[in-house]
Amino acid sequence: MSELHRGVHGSLLDSPPNGISYALPPHTHWFAIPKSTDEPIFDPFEHFSVRESVSFDAPHNIFAGVHLSRIPLEGTLPWIVDTDCLMVTLRCGQSLAFGNETLVNSGTLSEAEILRRSALMMRRFADSSCYGILFHSLHALEKAVSFVKDTGILQEPSFERWMTKLDVIRPALPPSESRKPATQSAPIRILYMGRSGNDKGQDVAARVFACLDRSMGHAVVLHWVGPIPPNLISIHPDLQWYKEMPRTEYLDLLASCDVFFSPTIFESYGMGLVEAASFGLAIVTSCGPGMEHIGEIFKDGESALMIDNTFPVPKRINLYFKALSELVTQTELRLRLQSHSSRMVVDGCISLKKRDDTLVPLYERMASSRYSSTRRPIASTRLYSIKSEALLARYASAKNKSSRRVRIVNS
Repeated sequence: MSELHRGVHGSLLDSPPNGISYALPPHTHWFAIPKSTDEPIFDPFEHFSVRESVSFDAPHNIFAGVHLSRIPLEGTLPWIVDTDCLMVTLRCGQSLAFGNETLVNSGTLSEAEILRRSALMMRRFADSSCYGILFHSLHALEKAVSFVKDTGILQEPSFERWMTKLDVIRPALPPSESRKPATQSAPIRILYMGRSGNDKGQDVAARVFACLDRSMGHAVVLHWVGPIPPNLISIHPDLQWYKEMPRTEYLDLLASCDVFFSPTIFESYGMGLVEAASFGLAIVTSCGPGMEHIGEIFKDGESALMIDNTFPVPKRINLYFKALSELVTQTELRLRLQSHSSRMVVDGCISLKKRDDTLVPLYERMASSRYSSTRRPIASTRLYSIKSEALLARYASAKNKSSRRVRIVNS
């Protein structure tokens, strides 16, 4: 399925701070594995690594610093990193749902092995070459601090120095220039978007849409972007369903809608919600378990209508139906939520200004630094490297459950 939104880092590349330009040169991903591992071909999606890092295959004198996603840098440049869940990076690594994470969750590895990896990874994040660790929410930051404290993987005075690097920068988007004028009368267009199954509340959304279809008739137009179970299609005779959609077409659809509906079970941040706000849509979404951070972005009843994930499914379906029905029938409520969405991306917590007020000073500190470092060997490990293109190809094959393996250079 085509990428419907560009994600956290796409938003940064699409709307950089004033005076800042980004480059993404080819890079190498490094893995340290225990020497006891008897694998002639190391596969990062199948085998355990005790540390990961990246280096860039470009002259360092053209960069003021490096802004990374999740994984720390090897090299001679200052760097910052943003993360949605530092604990996953420490315990498992970059490749979610594969390799280390599978081994960690299956119980194959001992807790001592997992903590050793966490401690080795933390050395890089605590290193003086790291100028900032940027979380997408205060909830994620506090979870990381609790994890580091509880496990003792970083001791004083390194822990206090590490704490000074932590901050919250919420990924943001500019107000869309293609937003349509607020709809004053029917039909009201409601959009559900989910690139995966039940973790995005697919079954709940389908049943809520069925209720709306029966009760609202031509007062609503229901749009569904993403996969839908075949047995659910029959209950939506008038559903506008798009299994796949190019991003440009999705943005056109988003601009034409009035309400964004996301009964999601989990979001690490929620760029789909932020993008909907940038188009000025009224938002109906979840809160509670899996969405503990969402109250930092949206306020229930003010900038969104939220339903708690702790409620039983039938109750959630009823409450979502009620919330969406009110947005269809109560013009004042719908316009008020749309107005709040629009203001949030202009000067609120998900505005570019709010993001850049924290980000630009970090970039300036990196640009004025004279830091240099060299790779430090880790005792009882072997070092392997893989080029970014090969890693992406292996990731794609792993997702498709292919048995093809990529040979990685032994360094």
